[in-house]
Amino acid sequence: MSHRIALLILVALSLVAGCEKKPSGAGAGSANGSATGNSAAVATSPAAANPNIGKEVVLFNGKDLTGWVVTECETEVKDGVLLLKAGEGWIRAEKPYTNFELSWECKNLKKEAYDSGVHFRAELPAPKAHWPKKFQVNLKTDQEGNLTSVKSAASTGLYRNGEWNKFDLKVVGTTAELAINGKPAWKTDGIDMPTGYIGLQSEVTLGGQFEFRNIKIKELP
Repeated sequence: MSHRIALLILVALSLVAGCEKKPSGAGAGSANGSATGNSAAVATSPAAANPNIGKEVVLFNGKDLTGWVVTECETEVKDGVLLLKAGEGWIRAEKPYTNFELSWECKNLKKEAYDSGVHFRAELPAPKAHWPKKFQVNLKTDQEGNLTSVKSAASTGLYRNGEWNKFDLKVVGTTAELAINGKPAWKTDGIDMPTGYIGLQSEVTLGGQFEFRNIKIKELP
């Protein structure tokens, strides 16, 4: 009798061991592996990390400054227009951007000796500096559309003084290209800041007021 009991105990222990090994192998192991694989795929997918990739979104909503940070300047929003009203500073988007297509419309209110600009891939200004060093699409008289950090990226005769002007800027990797009022202005390499902020330069004391509207962005992979 004791021999039979011993055999039964051995059989029972073998069955238990077999049951315990199964989940850690084909069962639970494959489930965990699948979950890990899915999470890794999600983590490395640009679309999953940023659902706005490839979609044009409104950067300035035309009603208020939601999503923007104002530094050293005074602004006003009215009837879908953002006015840089006073001060020497800038207004920037809250988050940095890497690759994108950015479009905006702007108009100078001062007839001559005006000055402003649109920053992209910009670092925060150094202490006591009003604006970032680079990069900036210039809106200064006779330099409208020029890229301030790259002399070869220059535009001539495409900007209309005192009227609404449409700008389309595309930045991917180290390259950037600009069109003004539907016409190509320049294309260049050498954009050595991998990511940074988009902002509008306020230089009202000497350059006068500027208006902006229809600011939109499409992030690219």
